[in-house]
Amino acid sequence: MAPSSLTSLRIRHPVLHVTSRRLAYALLGLYGATVARAYSTMMWPVYRRTHRIRRLHLGCSELLRPGWFNTDKYPRRIGVAYCDATGRYPFENDAFNYIFTEHMIEHVPYAGGKSLVRECLRVLKPGGKLRISTPDLGRILALRHPMTQLEKEYVQFALGTIPEAVDGQISFFINQFMRAWGHTFIYDLETLSGLMRSAGFIDITERRPGESDDPELAGIERHGETFPNPEFNLIESMVLEGTKPDDCKS
Repeated sequence: MAPSSLTSLRIRHPVLHVTSRRLAYALLGLYGATVARAYSTMMWPVYRRTHRIRRLHLGCSELLRPGWFNTDKYPRRIGVAYCDATGRYPFENDAFNYIFTEHMIEHVPYAGGKSLVRECLRVLKPGGKLRISTPDLGRILALRHPMTQLEKEYVQFALGTIPEAVDGQISFFINQFMRAWGHTFIYDLETLSGLMRSAGFIDITERRPGESDDPELAGIERHGETFPNPEFNLIESMVLEGTKPDDCKS
């Protein structure tokens, strides 16, 4: 959750908020494309040599996973390698056992998501797994119908940054969700599973946040930490896992 000062800035001075956000990401992008990229070329060989089971975390922001190779297009701290998740990844074929990305794919256009999934297939080892956590368009639209108490609290939390919202009108929330926070393309279950399947993934399975049959992928979501109530993440998020076929040639 953004600090209260940033929330206040977004409400009282929306133009200034957007401008400052764009400037911040421009500077982060410049840092990532220069210093962090050079640093990354040294980090990857060390990680590859010291980890038998290799795990790639795409778009980690500030929510790093221990034991994973944490990457972001806009690195914000030491220990995060540069990687544009929509471009060609700086890793060889069949490099990783696991790939995880959480609440990131919705921030890039559909074409970028398509490239992301295909690159994940390339750099995964045969039998390797991709886990994607992202907002679920179906669940967001379902909030137009009678809500549980937890869902009402979640919507009221989101509407706190929209002073024009009248009596918690759900139309304000849906418009906010689709356009705010840098969202570009929100997936539903059919669209995301179809994207993964078309790239070549098999055994595509829906999971609840934090749950997996594979111990390496269980309990790794951290998006709930950005909310005042971590259970809000269960309302908006869907999680899909897919496997690279054993006979797949990268």
